[in-house]
Amino acid sequence: AQGKLVEEAPELPAAKWYSMYSANGSMWLLSPGAVWFRSSPASSFRPLPPLPAIPQAFSPFLGDPVLTVDRNGAVLVTSSNGVCRWAHSRWHVINSDSGLARDDVTTMLSDHEGSLWVGIAGLGLARCLGCGQWESWGSSEGLPHESIWALNRDGAGTLWVGTTSGLSYALNETPAPERWNSRAELAGKMVLSLADSRDNSLWVGTGNDGLW
Repeated sequence: AQGKLVEEAPELPAAKWYSMYSANGSMWLLSPGAVWFRSSPASSFRPLPPLPAIPQAFSPFLGDPVLTVDRNGAVLVTSSNGVCRWAHSRWHVINSDSGLARDDVTTMLSDHEGSLWVGIAGLGLARCLGCGQWESWGSSEGLPHESIWALNRDGAGTLWVGTTSGLSYALNETPAPERWNSRAELAGKMVLSLADSRDNSLWVGTGNDGLW
């Protein structure tokens, strides 16, 4: 009912819920060690097979793990063991064996162009080129800090990167920017979350400096 909270999905366990994702009426939920899925028009959630990264692998210094679904329908979950990917009825882990500089993934973005971007703890930003090849950016390419907490590509195609010390962006002019620009008003501020709205506004959540 309008204005009231209604209990849903009694089949779900009493657990900490890290992340949610919805698209086309379907919904995915992430709890410690498990992804739950409800397709449209199904009425209940069901769990996927257990994540390769056990719950203890979700490290506090990486922030809460992130769940998303790419344009091909693969489920992606961050962890301190890399990125767990569910596709073709099995889990696969994208980690240092797959060319990542380190397994500690803080955030990620699978954009509409099909690119997978990941923040690596203390090592900046990386984009998967396929076949174990990655392109990376750090402070020498203009990022204000190499600890990445949030990623967002807005409706105009601009890619936004939230770091420990500010917000950077690259216009959608080339698939791989050589340098990143920064927003001066957020210099020195920890940017933890990013979201764009239908009116093309960018919302920025910070660690100690409020919502912008």
